Amino acid sequence: MFKKIIFSLFAILLIINVSLFSQNNVVISDKDNQEPHASAILDLISTEKGFLLPRLTSNKRDDIQDPAESLLIYNKDSQCIDVYIDGEWNELWCLDILKLELKSNPLVAGILEGEGHYDEGDIIDVSTTAKGNYIFENWTDESSSVINEDESFQFTMPDNSVTLTANFSIPPCPGTPTVTDIDDNEYPTVLIGDQCWLRKNLRVSRYNDGTEIPTGLSDTEWGDTDEGAYSVWPHEEVEGIDSDEEMAELYGKIYNWYAVVDGRGLCPDGWKVPEKEEFEELIDYIIDNYDDIDEDNVGGALKSCRRIDSPLGGECNVASDDHPRWRSHSTAFGFDMFGFSAISAGNRHHYGNYPVSAGTVCTINTTTPSSAFNYYRFTMRSEYDHIAHSDSNKNYGGIVRCLKESD
Repeated sequence: MFKKIIFSLFAILLIINVSLFSQNNVVISDKDNQEPHASAILDLISTEKGFLLPRLTSNKRDDIQDPAESLLIYNKDSQCIDVYIDGEWNELWCLDILKLELKSNPLVAGILEGEGHYDEGDIIDVSTTAKGNYIFENWTDESSSVINEDESFQFTMPDNSVTLTANFSIPPCPGTPTVTDIDDNEYPTVLIGDQCWLRKNLRVSRYNDGTEIPTGLSDTEWGDTDEGAYSVWPHEEVEGIDSDEEMAELYGKIYNWYAVVDGRGLCPDGWKVPEKEEFEELIDYIIDNYDDIDEDNVGGALKSCRRIDSPLGGECNVASDDHPRWRSHSTAFGFDMFGFSAISAGNRHHYGNYPVSAGTVCTINTTTPSSAFNYYRFTMRSEYDHIAHSDSNKNYGGIVRCLKESD
């Protein structure tokens, strides 16, 4: 078994320059006149020396920027050979020791302590700390049975490796865990500070009095209208989505400013499109109350973690045809500390065109005008983690996140 593992390691090594070549094959040997095997692009030959992988701690391993698929290291903490596959590090081979693995559900919800390799009968201090506004619920084992309801407890290592999961929930709006609009679309809610928000982008097609909101406007009509209208990002340009209905279900609809201020009501009864100052209150609350959040990463804290090639791995790392999700970027990514789960539905320019693709930009509308022609909006993008404050023409289209009206 071990020989098979070592052979696999050799087969996926990065080719380096050496002095001995034979066609496209390379040999590294401590003996003269050695020829590489014809089936191997790299052949290591020695009867006296071994092959040595880079030796890193888990923290140093995790500091590697943009690790390549199938990158290998020896983990000094776990005494395992680790391989980077599908956006996360995996143990390829370990010494014959027992492992306690800890997971957070959702992935972004908790900080975990106690994971490692142990002997049977060891007493282990296991603990978790909730991030953001997540609420700890319980610990479960691999069969989903609850084993403890305290954040910290002592666990006795059995005679086999085991995985424990710390489960968390998002605090909903008190007494209102979900809200339904006039089209019977249901939205989960979240409480952040003193504000209650919808956790999904609005996708209603009628005002609260039952009047249909105009849609299907051409580029020229969209740019010229002074009435409320909505649009959906063209599904044909999004891999893995087959209809406008599916696009709206996953990403929500795009509304102009005239729709968000229409007196007939866009949000569900008792809810509203936020004013500029109300969205600023959300940003200020997060920055003022959480030491690890500032103006540079507050957008990442509110963005959904679902992203192509997310460095967080797990359920946050999704394929290009797995929706909803953000586009990939080398450094920026959402980590969704508060369950707001901002997601990009694209936008529609006031000229009527769609300037950037879905998964790239999330423009959140407000009702606050900045002039006779413009209004304020807040923007999150796939390539940065701050939130941009700006204004746009009232025919510009963005998404709507409804805020519960004050009692």
